[in-house]
Amino acid sequence: MDRIKDKIAKLLRLAAGNANPNEAAAAYARAVELAARAGLNLDDAISGDGEAEPRPLTVDGIEEREIYPCRRSCAWRGRLLMGIAAANHCRVYFRGGCGLYAYGQPADLERVADLFTSIASTVDARGRGYVAAGEHRGRREGRGFRVGMADAIARRLRDSVTRQLEEARVEAYTRSGETGLARVQAVAVHVAAITAAVDTYEKRLRLRKAKARSSVDASAYAAGRAAGQAVTL
Repeated sequence: MDRIKDKIAKLLRLAAGNANPNEAAAAYARAVELAARAGLNLDDAISGDGEAEPRPLTVDGIEEREIYPCRRSCAWRGRLLMGIAAANHCRVYFRGGCGLYAYGQPADLERVADLFTSIASTVDARGRGYVAAGEHRGRREGRGFRVGMADAIARRLRDSVTRQLEEARVEAYTRSGETGLARVQAVAVHVAAITAAVDTYEKRLRLRKAKARSSVDASAYAAGRAAGQAVTL
């Protein structure tokens, strides 16, 4: 029984200390499932020394990292990166003559870099395919398609943050009432603290946020938006 309690306590710590609402909800749901199988409620599973209480996340130590080296701000890559960064509690700016940079907590930056590499590769490949499939399509159409695709994916990623947190709240409350809701709310509080730290970093260094604006072909942009809606994230 002690081993089960230890495992439940670890899951609760993971749920309370995870800035990703989806992962936090999954850990919490798993803890509730184990407690139910063992005939325990979550309060029974928490030892008296408070070992399952939420551990504060790191909200200091904000860093910046080059994500994509480029001399000029690339419209579709900039838009895509801003969406990925927003979904992972980071921000983006363009350093003239150098490239696109993101700033946030180190672990979040690592996720941003990995996702950007993967998704940007997909967008670029689909853009080349779009141009190749049309008889009169060139660089302008390819750029429009990529911008549309990047915009659609970025919006989906930003929207998913709010949706996942709301789903986590509903799931936790359904399984464990006010106690579960309070634990997921603790995650939201930590995320807000991370956002505040990123805001402070931005104001202190007076960073210029990345702005990716470009005139694009309307039909290619619409095709890219449709493709971006269908991409599996």
